[in-house]
Amino acid sequence: MIKPYIAGAILVLGLLSLCAGPVLAEESPSQEYRDAIRMDDGGFVLVKNAEPREDQAGFGKDIVLERRDRSDSLVWSRWFGGTQDEKVRGITQLSDGGFLIFGQTQSFGQGSWVVRTDAEGREIWNQTFGGRMSDFNTAIEMKGGEYALAGTSDAFSGRGQGAWLVMLSPDGTELWNRTYGGEVLDYATAVAEFPKGGLVLAGVRMTNSDKLEEGLLVRTDSAGNTIWEKTFGGSGSDEIRSVMVTRQDEIVFTGSSFSPGLTIDDFWVVKTDADGNEIWNRKIAGKGIERGMVITPGPDDTFLVGEVVTADEYEIHLLTLDNAGAVLSDKTYTGIEPNLMAGSWRLSRSGDGSLALTGAGNLRGAWALEIAADGYTTNRHLYGMEPAVKRTAAESGSVPVSTYQEPFIPSGWLVRTDSKGKELWNTTFGDGRMQESFALVMTNGGGYAVAGSAVINGMHSDAMLTLFDGSGRQTGQVVLGSDGLAEIHSMEQEPNGGFILAGAHDTSGWESQTMWVVRTDAAGSRQYDNDISAIPRGNGAHVIQSPDGNYVVSGSFHSAEHRSPDGVIVKTGPDGTVFWKRTYGDGGQDGIPWVDRVPGGGYVAVLASTNGGDQATYKSSATLLRLGEDGSGIWSKPLTEDTQVEPRQVLATSDGGFLVAGYAIRGDALVGPWIVKTDRQGTVLWHHVFNFGTLGLKGSQMAVETPDGGYAMTGDKGEDIWLVRFDPSGTELWTATYGGWSQETARGLVATPDGGFTLVGITRSYPVTETAHTERIFPLFVLFTAILAAGLAAALWNERKSNSGKRWT
Repeated sequence: MIKPYIAGAILVLGLLSLCAGPVLAEESPSQEYRDAIRMDDGGFVLVKNAEPREDQAGFGKDIVLERRDRSDSLVWSRWFGGTQDEKVRGITQLSDGGFLIFGQTQSFGQGSWVVRTDAEGREIWNQTFGGRMSDFNTAIEMKGGEYALAGTSDAFSGRGQGAWLVMLSPDGTELWNRTYGGEVLDYATAVAEFPKGGLVLAGVRMTNSDKLEEGLLVRTDSAGNTIWEKTFGGSGSDEIRSVMVTRQDEIVFTGSSFSPGLTIDDFWVVKTDADGNEIWNRKIAGKGIERGMVITPGPDDTFLVGEVVTADEYEIHLLTLDNAGAVLSDKTYTGIEPNLMAGSWRLSRSGDGSLALTGAGNLRGAWALEIAADGYTTNRHLYGMEPAVKRTAAESGSVPVSTYQEPFIPSGWLVRTDSKGKELWNTTFGDGRMQESFALVMTNGGGYAVAGSAVINGMHSDAMLTLFDGSGRQTGQVVLGSDGLAEIHSMEQEPNGGFILAGAHDTSGWESQTMWVVRTDAAGSRQYDNDISAIPRGNGAHVIQSPDGNYVVSGSFHSAEHRSPDGVIVKTGPDGTVFWKRTYGDGGQDGIPWVDRVPGGGYVAVLASTNGGDQATYKSSATLLRLGEDGSGIWSKPLTEDTQVEPRQVLATSDGGFLVAGYAIRGDALVGPWIVKTDRQGTVLWHHVFNFGTLGLKGSQMAVETPDGGYAMTGDKGEDIWLVRFDPSGTELWTATYGGWSQETARGLVATPDGGFTLVGITRSYPVTETAHTERIFPLFVLFTAILAAGLAAALWNERKSNSGKRWT
């Protein structure tokens, strides 16, 4: 007979085994999912309407926010509501990781209800707007942190229902609200931020004359005042479902168009200029009702469109359109019955090129398609709905199996090579948060220092300095700033072994960020830091030490005169005193990404300028600036005429000339790395543009001069890091690439004394082996189980010994 304490241990062990996984309550059949967002870790956040919980019997319907992991297991759920009914319309993820839920309420007044939560779904605030006939259909977060919500309301027009636009501050305070139209029925289905300020509102207008619908497009200023208002469509019924603004300030929208004589809607997509003048108009007629539901920018100046088609069965299409609206590819997915009227479709791209397409479904559900870069679905998620009954032979037959894997959280990546680019070692670093590693220096002792940021969420980042020895072993890590926004973009080691760093700092968020200079000792301990308040809304891009021991910083700031970014170079002392500053800009987008010392005295800098609001006038250029010790201009030379470029760096080379590296651009797409060599007067001696022409970010982040007088440049090629070596005349000697199965991004490069190179960047292919933020219950369970099992084994052994020689009956 087994003794009671052994039987008890076995019972406990069995119970622990049962508790190893989460036990979830069965979901209520009355739930109604309305929206879904795929998260970076592969899980989903969903929002739904639900009957009240058992402990609130007699209350009205609530809104529920759910977080699910990659296997769709419930992680947490949050309930929102009062004594009456609440109804959800949709959800938007915010840059700080939180969420904005919008719907309607009867418990807190009667009108449109907005709830702001943190990243764990806990309520921060809620507000009610409009009246009983007010409803939000969509919401976006602005670059300044405000929220724009759009829908329809009769509370302000005094006639019918107007398209409604409301701007909220980050704390939920209404900044302004506007309605447009309202003679009969106008409603907004989509809203987009205009790069030069203001918004573009899209939706539907119904007129008194014929009661047919037209596509409605309104452009406003930053206060919601109408700049222009236009309708689109023919003599039939037309509607807009999604809108976006290109880098050239062109507007592209999609929806459906119904023409007289037809019995079904056609797919419809239109591009206009910034003034709403039509550039092109495309309609695609198929076998059933076809409606464009969402449009987003695609790679290489293309557009991605999610479309629904319904005939004898429902189909979801993913279209790739070129810049003229022609269809480049069309992928079809069946087995899901989407809601044709819900405008809450979402199309998002991951770093590896995979996509997530989500939307509302019929029969009180929501759905999500995960699509690999090759167009094949890797997963289908249905929430509160059943698969569509009819399937095509292709859907039920053999479908190529994707090898897609979820990428790791972006981590810092350090790679050491020999003189031919062959990798000698690599190491990852980070603490479980997304790493942005911007600056790399080789220290006086032969090790390395990397500076950058650990991003907590889109509105909060910690400035980090990480130290390594010569073999890539991490020897220290220091947090240099953690209040609000703290970013390091540049670093230089001083002769005494300490570091001087520059970036941006803002304790309140993004609106009042200032240029920031930090000094540390050789171990990374902060000696002082100063916000350069003389540069309003400034951003430090590069820092060097001046010959007199002070600091020269380049970057950009928000110009009140031009109402856009201007470039700036400033000389500052350790206490933040500004000795001089020089600004550059003419109303476009300008910045000084790099400044360097010139051995004969003074400085050299490169000015990046972008002008033009459409493709016909768009120009991105680089200008080389030669400055005296006091920052006064000696000369300036344009570096390109026909080639559109975006410079990132300038170096004073040992022959007295200069080297500039960056990106070449075609339209609003990156072509590839660009490098140019000049003499001491800025005359171009040679230059190269590498046209990769492949999917992904392509360009140069850093160039260096090698000990033999040649040059090397690193950047991105597709999803790998690319390194190219040149001789002094610019002849290419060799190239090498580094990367894994996901995406890597280059950030910094140094030439080592032995002729090799060390690169720093960001990897999504390789995990950090040890992190400081790992929170797992499972390892504790394993440890506890192992201890208990060992004790049980010992008890059984002792039991066996004590009973040896006994006869069992």
